[in-house]
Amino acid sequence: MSDIFLNLGCFDKRFPKPYINVDIRKDVNPDIVDNAFELNKFDDDSVDLIYCSHMFEHLKPPQASMALSVWFRKLKINGIIRLAVPDFKAICRRYIYTENLNELDKLLYGSQKHEFDYHYAVYDFEKIKNLLESHGFTDIEKWDWWNTEHNRYIDDFSRAYLPSNQPDIALSHNRLLNNNGLLMSLNIQAKKEKQ
Repeated sequence: MSDIFLNLGCFDKRFPKPYINVDIRKDVNPDIVDNAFELNKFDDDSVDLIYCSHMFEHLKPPQASMALSVWFRKLKINGIIRLAVPDFKAICRRYIYTENLNELDKLLYGSQKHEFDYHYAVYDFEKIKNLLESHGFTDIEKWDWWNTEHNRYIDDFSRAYLPSNQPDIALSHNRLLNNNGLLMSLNIQAKKEKQ
């Protein structure tokens, strides 16, 4: 049986195969149109990795809880969930430094361009860690976008920096480094170790 890697709430940030790009909106041309907190088109214990970048905050708290329950059920034993959400601690730091709330509007509220583009929650590491633990996930830790296979695919919001989404970069030790930006994304991964 082949591995199943899901990119949930993909919008226009579609990953190439082996990823299956899933979105509730048909107009963004996902591989599969499905509700991310139901995943009716996937069997329980069948998914190896769930990737969800800057979509989880678009779920109201009851939906977020439902999504984590469903995702836990859909993952295989030792399956990985990788989430990226706006980092509330970084947002606060940026605001204290700049006192410019306008540049943070989309991180706090979403772009509000369509019915699914509103934010209903903010997260810091402790809040999302507690939420993941309450749904059975273990080995909860931050992940670095540079050290994942995602960095080869597309520049999604898991590597969003301010003052710019296009950070000043320099090559050092064969690695691209951000010189002046603050990472605005909280990137968390966890594991399903048992049923």
